[in-house]
Amino acid sequence: MDKRTLLAVILSVIVMTGGYLIQNKFNPPVPVVETEIDIPTEIVVEESVKSENVQNTVSDFVALEENIPARSIEVNTDKYKITFNTSGASISSLILKEYTDYSTEMNVEMVNSIDDSFPAFNVSFDENYNSIMTDNFHYSDKGYGVYEFYRDFQQKNSDGTLGESFRIIKTYTFLESEYVFKIDVSVINSPYRSYALSFGPDIGPTFKKLDNRNEFRKYYSFSEGKKTNHKLKGDSEIITNNVDWASINGKYFSLIVLPENRISSITFEKNSIASYEYSSEMHISNNITTNNTSDSFYVYVGPKSTDVMELYDSADKNAFALSESNFSGVIDSSTVPGLGWLSNILKYILIFINKLIPNYGIAIIILTLLIKVIFYPITHKSMESTGKMQALQPKLKTLQEQYKSDPQKLNAATAELYKKEGVNPLGGCLPMLIQMPIFFALYGLLNSYFGLRGAVFIPGWIDNLSMPESVYTLPFAIPFLGWTAVRILPFLYLGTQLAMSKITQAGQTGAQSNSQMKMLTLGMPIMFFFILYDMPSGLLVYWTATNLLSAVQQHIINKSKAKKS
Repeated sequence: MDKRTLLAVILSVIVMTGGYLIQNKFNPPVPVVETEIDIPTEIVVEESVKSENVQNTVSDFVALEENIPARSIEVNTDKYKITFNTSGASISSLILKEYTDYSTEMNVEMVNSIDDSFPAFNVSFDENYNSIMTDNFHYSDKGYGVYEFYRDFQQKNSDGTLGESFRIIKTYTFLESEYVFKIDVSVINSPYRSYALSFGPDIGPTFKKLDNRNEFRKYYSFSEGKKTNHKLKGDSEIITNNVDWASINGKYFSLIVLPENRISSITFEKNSIASYEYSSEMHISNNITTNNTSDSFYVYVGPKSTDVMELYDSADKNAFALSESNFSGVIDSSTVPGLGWLSNILKYILIFINKLIPNYGIAIIILTLLIKVIFYPITHKSMESTGKMQALQPKLKTLQEQYKSDPQKLNAATAELYKKEGVNPLGGCLPMLIQMPIFFALYGLLNSYFGLRGAVFIPGWIDNLSMPESVYTLPFAIPFLGWTAVRILPFLYLGTQLAMSKITQAGQTGAQSNSQMKMLTLGMPIMFFFILYDMPSGLLVYWTATNLLSAVQQHIINKSKAKKS
């Protein structure tokens, strides 16, 4: 294999490990239509009384004297198990009943609250986001999935006196079979210029660390027909243009807030809580312009699944009658810009195969075989060209010794040798580069496609293609590597990669052993072994299948060459 091929392989490693940080920008705006909800929805409510909450942390207003107990109220729909907290009229728990957190084997908790100091959907004033309300609110179940909280307050003047009272009303609407709910915020007779509805400190499910492969946080907004990826330089960013929606995204789940008032400003903030390293917050600020300010927010909290998200693109497919919301814009179809279309094609082929044979592991293998068949002429030519180049190595080495002091004559003699032997020095490299887009598109697909989450390939062994498989959990983490389990697929990958290299060398008569070849045949597979050890098993199934098919193809080429000789 020539130096150009080596360079291509090394570049593939660099792009594969670093490319997941690159985002894909595309897709249209998000108009919304609202209709009245008049269909009764049966929802089970459970209540429990807790001890009185802590004192109000906001220093410039106080709650009117009322004896309102601290309570947590549990609400169940088909999709959610919600726990309201009368302290601040917030949500302390929002559990997705249809999805499992594989770290805890419990349902996914989307309010990763750490403790009770920062509940979700709290309210603050004048962009003082850290000074949230903790006073207890009155609570009322209005029926039809509507839950109302209100409390009266007074502003503290600079001289210590109290001003006129004002009221805050927060109303939540949860409907059966919906991954969208509605929050209405009303501020009556407020002395403040603005208020903010905030989510924090982080979305779920649980994770060990944000490594940007197995879990990450991305911050998107839709405005004027395009998605923007906010990098949060300095750990925060304020968006003042008219956004359609803003979102905090993990690998498989997303929080999207669609403010009905498009002039809302959005502030993304991360790493702002000392007790939690990975906090990810969103603050939606609205101006208070009248004595009775009221705003509505539609909130999607659920899977990054096209099938689910597209329900909110058609008014007749969801109970809130949202249309053209384009929530699926948060789904990254490719890790490399410009390859989203290719990842989508591969995804639809994978889905089609899975419908015929309902096992995504088998579907991945069949897709790999299909790609191999399509690219057989190219890879066949590449393997033949590589073999010819290796066979020429002794002659090339002779020329290098003969013309080592005259580079111009060496180049001319080398070109003449290539012409005489009918060898294209780029023949082994260019076919590989042509297939690179497929590799990167498929890598991104298998590493993030929601359909693979929880998909079983081989029961008892590969039970989840979106997670690393495991045959034994270690009682400790291996130093430096951080591995906590014994896995078979990485060793299968390594074995098949080395076997393929050995079969390739067997067909390269005249090739000499050198340090470059040793690195390619041994060093590169070992490096990939460490890179892929904790990657999703679906990706390892693809790569192992690719190695096996490549080995078979190379064996056929070797036999064909042996017959000709």
